[in-house]
Amino acid sequence: MSTLLSRIISAAIILILLKQPKQDLYIDSYLSIRPEIETITKILKIGIPTGIENGMFQFGKLVIQSTVSTMGTTAIAAQAMVAMLESFACQASIGIRLGMMSVVGKCVGAKEYEQARHYIILLTKYAWIACFICCATILFPIKQITSLAGMETKSAKLAIWLTRIVFTYKMIF
Repeated sequence: MSTLLSRIISAAIILILLKQPKQDLYIDSYLSIRPEIETITKILKIGIPTGIENGMFQFGKLVIQSTVSTMGTTAIAAQAMVAMLESFACQASIGIRLGMMSVVGKCVGAKEYEQARHYIILLTKYAWIACFICCATILFPIKQITSLAGMETKSAKLAIWLTRIVFTYKMIF
């Protein structure tokens, strides 16, 4: 309810601000707004496949979690630790990817396709290097990390083994 209420209030404030002619961008009449089918079609051609991809990813996570939950508390604890560490290790690469979207988008908008290609290659290399460094930074002290987390011996051993497999794969591919 609180999220819904905050979105309703935000939408009302934006609608009020958009009606004021002193703004750089304003709307005379909301009734004059008509949907552009061509633009909506372009958006849906990107949005629908992206939504399906995200849904499949979430379904995969659900399958993994369901499978792990049948293996007992040791596996659940180890998988939770590895998932948390993997999420942490990806943050630098995700930041570079977000920056890449802006840089490449500007290049494509300026019709500088060769420059866009250059930045895609360069920033992908930087993202890979950042991923490698973050994974190595976690991989080497993994025993100390699981110790600090207070994991049981069995769960810690499994988490260490899984982390080594997952992070080695991440660093290579």
